[in-house]
Amino acid sequence: MQLSGYGVPVSLLLACCLSCTATFSSLLFRVIGAWSTTTHRCTRPGCDFTVSLTRTDSADNRRWREIAAHHPHRTH
Repeated sequence: MQLSGYGVPVSLLLACCLSCTATFSSLLFRVIGAWSTTTHRCTRPGCDFTVSLTRTDSADNRRWREIAAHHPHRTH
């Protein structure tokens, strides 16, 4: 069986729909993960030190924010 207007087989249409559904689901899970993650970065220009946290309380969040702000900077 083919779609009459364009000659597209139903199996190809089904495969494309499943692929789009899987991609959308993956994107949705990544957005939810990013939304529930808190990231603290070093404030020093040029430093790439980061800490990412998920499901922490406010005390841990504050502690890691302070660690990110005052970590020892490496000089090369």
